[in-house]
Amino acid sequence: MYINSLSLNNNLYNTCTSPSFTSFKREVKNKNGLLSYRGDTCSFRHDLDFDLLVNYVNSKYKKANKVNVIMHACSSGEEVYSFAAALKSILGDECKKFTPLQARDLDPVHINLAKSAHYSMESYELDNAKINLAGDSLDKYYDLLDRGYMYELRTPNKDLKSMVRFKQADILKDVDFIPKKNTVLFARNLWPYLENMQSALLAYKLSKIFDKSSLLVIGDFDVEFGMGYLLESVGFKKTIIRNVYEKAENFILDLEKTNFDDETKKILKTSDYYGVEKFVKIINFAKLLIK
Repeated sequence: MYINSLSLNNNLYNTCTSPSFTSFKREVKNKNGLLSYRGDTCSFRHDLDFDLLVNYVNSKYKKANKVNVIMHACSSGEEVYSFAAALKSILGDECKKFTPLQARDLDPVHINLAKSAHYSMESYELDNAKINLAGDSLDKYYDLLDRGYMYELRTPNKDLKSMVRFKQADILKDVDFIPKKNTVLFARNLWPYLENMQSALLAYKLSKIFDKSSLLVIGDFDVEFGMGYLLESVGFKKTIIRNVYEKAENFILDLEKTNFDDETKKILKTSDYYGVEKFVKIINFAKLLIK
């Protein structure tokens, strides 16, 4: 099977598909009124076993002094704090080598919401929290602000907030600066919003950057649009944790041996001569000339 512009992902501009089980919902459209991306998220989202992931990284990085946790497309921050709470609940003070969590999103509205961190947690989020916090009460990590029918308004407490740093950033520009070793990169439920070539470029770059000590965490929404197959084609393999990938041992990335079509291979080879940020600008400029 060739990986080309048709097989990488569908065009979300013409679909109403969105991730399931979302508490925060926001659509961002371009100047033509077409969907650019969504900011949908929630606390302790069901497509990631936070407690299992914490135990997995604790084992994987037992001998590491410092682990880089970078969480792109963090939206309003619910998942970031979910992972922070799971780290603290399961590892206690040993979680320090994973912090501060570097949470990033390209949308300044999302970053401002994340910094304010007021979350309306619905009943399913409260239930998922109980499962992922090793028996701890949610009150240990989140302050209760108000309670309504089937929801609670909460904010992370001071200790939990100290574990996180938020900033505005675009993963396509940031990828060249992601550390190669001992990195856990969350790039969850964002891939279908990228253009086809951007998806290929990001997967290719991550495969070149990462060694087997690093992890890539995606979401069900990504898998539904074929991103698991894309990642495996450039040398990633599934771990025992759902939606968590690592580089296959002894894998050597050779574009000529991949299933990318010839046009994609040519463009990706060209990208090696530039940083991703500059290369994306070149692609966008070329599109303007074509128009």
